[in-house]
Parts: sequence; C-alpha cells; structure tokens
Amino acid sequence: MTQKPTTEQEPPQSAPKEKAFRIIYKRQSERLDSDGKNLQELCSLSEPGTTVAYLEALQAVPDWATELAGDDTAGDTKSGAAAVQIIWLPPGSKLKESMEKRLSQGTSKTWRLSGKTAECLLSHNRALVVSDQGLMNDLLKLLAGFFHLESSLIRVEETISKHWDTLSNDLRFTHRVSEKDVAEWHHVQNMTTMSGELRILLERLSPAYSGLEDWAPPAVQKLAAQLVDELLVEDRCEAASDRLEIFQETYELANDRISEFSYFSTEAKLEIWIIVILVLELVFMLAEIAVTLWAHT
Repeated sequence: MTQKPTTEQEPPQSAPKEKAFRIIYKRQSERLDSDGKNLQELCSLSEPGTTVAYLEALQAVPDWATELAGDDTAGDTKSGAAAVQIIWLPPGSKLKESMEKRLSQGTSKTWRLSGKTAECLLSHNRALVVSDQGLMNDLLKLLAGFFHLESSLIRVEETISKHWDTLSNDLRFTHRVSEKDVAEWHHVQNMTTMSGELRILLERLSPAYSGLEDWAPPAVQKLAAQLVDELLVEDRCEAASDRLEIFQETYELANDRISEFSYFSTEAKLEIWIIVILVLELVFMLAEIAVTLWAHT
C-alpha cells in the first residue's frame, strides 16, 4: 500500500491593511533628496508650474488613520499646493463608514466618485480612497495631479472673491480723477499686475484640466474625467475668466485715467511755473527800467 504524497499547504495571505499617505509638492528647483528618508518621488507635474510630487508613507494604524481625515495640516504652498492627505482602504474595510462620516463632517464640501474599480471621497486637500491594492499607486498619481491643479484654481477663485469689494470701491478711478487719487496710482498698478498674473495662471489651468484624463495612468482615466465633471471645472474656469475680465478692464482704464491726469497735472504745473518765472522776469525788467529812469531825473 503506497502512501499518497503529502502536499504542503501554502500559508494564508494576510489581507491588505489600511494605509495613510501625505503628498508633498516642491518646485523643480527645490527637489528633495529622498535617499534615506520616508519619501519617494511620485510624479512630475508641468502645469501650472514645473513641480515634483513626493509621497510620504505615514503610520497606518487604524486609530491614527481615523484622526488623519480631520487634520488640516498645511504643506509647502510655494509650489501652489498644500500637502495632500490620503487614506487608502481595501474593499470591505470596516473603517470605511467611520472615515466617510468623519470626512463629511468637516467644513469643506465633499465630492464622491464611484467607478468599477475604485471609490473616492474628496475634500479640500484630503481624500479617502477604496480600491484594490494594485490600483493604489495609479490613484495616488491621479490625485497628486488633480489636487495640484485644484489648489491653483481655488487660489484664483479666492483671490478674486477677496478683492471684489476693492474692485467696487476703485470704480471711481475710471471716471473723475483728482489730485489725491494720484497717490493711489501704486495700488492701481498692483491690482493691474495681480489681475494679469491671475489671467495667465487661469489660461494655463484650463488646458491642464482638459489634459488630465490623457495624463493619468490608463487604469484611472475614466475616474480623471469624472473628477473634472463632478467638480464643475469648466464652469468654474469660465466664471473666473469672466470676473478677471472685469478686473482687467477696470484697472487698465483706471491706470490710464490716473496716468493721463498725472501727466497733464505735471504739464499744468510746469506751465504755471514758466508763467511765474516770466512774470518775475518782467517785474525785474520794469523795476530796473524804473530805477534807471529815476537815476537820470
């Protein structure tokens, strides 16, 4: 009687655990040396400025991960984007419900994206992602690119809203300008420069958003298109463009008005001084003639 060969049973594979990440943005000229650090270069971003996104793996214990969603830690904003915090959960994770509830309770608006292979809940600089582990890296790259663009568009929108009342007050410069208004010329020039810079930034953002789907890894391109549609990017860019047009037209006209007034005011002052000098010269001549006549009498 022969014994059947025994087959070794493979050890059961452990289920993937929750992971927490932070994406840090740096300008190309400020590249980080990730050797020996808990950082890895995730992707390079060309618009709206050459920037490198770095991925930092954070401690992924469930209790700490739950607290992460409520943490608004700001990152390096010189590159145009704050640090982005991302929680990745495997399908069926017990933390999903509590994490979604915590993220939705924040003051920022949230957006939910659902696809066949992934599900995302996004807020300002934060994201909760549920997907297979094999898709995680592609999703991180997509979110790095998206948040980089989104932070710049939000900056444009917030800057316009912040200066809207200032624009209303400065309308007076487009009509009647007085001598005291010339002192505000520097302010008008600064606002003209600001609106021009915002216009350039917005013109770079629009095609970058349009190309986000093609830039994203193939596995998440449909999710990229859904991101742009869900956040009404096209409508927001158009609304910002319309407002910036009002800014530019107003401050360009105000700059012309003050410039013309300053020029003619200076010309008028020079003419007055010339007249004064001529009158003084005439007075001296008459005085000299009077003295000469008096001396000969």
